Amino acid sequence: MTVALCQDSAGNTYQVWAQEQPDSCAIASMWMARCQAKQQTFAEEEWELAWRMYQRVVMGLPEGFLQPAPAPVSIDPNSPSLSNDQKTFYNMFGMAGTFASQVVQALRNDGLQATHMANTGNFQALNLAKVSDSTPAVVLLGWYFLVNGALKRNGGHFVVAVNVLGNRIVYLDPWGGVVNEFANNTRYSTNGYIEQIIYVSAS
Repeated sequence: MTVALCQDSAGNTYQVWAQEQPDSCAIASMWMARCQAKQQTFAEEEWELAWRMYQRVVMGLPEGFLQPAPAPVSIDPNSPSLSNDQKTFYNMFGMAGTFASQVVQALRNDGLQATHMANTGNFQALNLAKVSDSTPAVVLLGWYFLVNGALKRNGGHFVVAVNVLGNRIVYLDPWGGVVNEFANNTRYSTNGYIEQIIYVSAS
C-alpha cells in the first residue's frame, strides 16, 4: 500500500491508502476506516523505522531475530495457478477478493463497532446522519454495465465514505488513492452502485 494525502473540495485532508494489489481494496478500506474511526494516522515509513529501532527493546529479542513480513504486492491475477476462491491467501488477494461479512468481522475483531447493511437486492443510499470524519462507512460497490437492456454486474470494489459536504458524500478510494465526491443517490461514479454499507465507529 502507498499512503497519499488528498483533499476534498472543502479543503479537508485525508490519508488515502492506494492499493497496489488488484484485490486488496478491502484491506485498504478497512485500514482507512480504522484510522478515521480512531482519529489516528499511520505512515508506512514510520512503522518500518519504529520496528527497526524499537523491536528488540519492546520484544526483548536479539538483533535480527524477528523481521516484519513483506506485504504481498506481486500476486499476478492472471496466473493459471490462481482459482476464484478463498482457499488460499494468494487466491483471495489475487483473484477472489474479500466479502463484506469478512470486513465486518475484521473490524469487530479490532474492537470497532461495525453495523452491516447487507445486500437486499436493491441498491442503497447512505444514512447521512451516520457518516462523519470519525464515523466512516465502508461501502461495497458493484460495477454494473448495461447488457441487452439489463444491468449486469462485473466485479466489485470497496471505498470509504468519510464526510458529507452539502448533498455530496466524500469517499476515499484505494483504486488510485484518490478522494471523490458523489451525490447520495445509490451511485458511485458512472458504473458503481452501492450494494452493502458498513457503518464504523470507535465505540
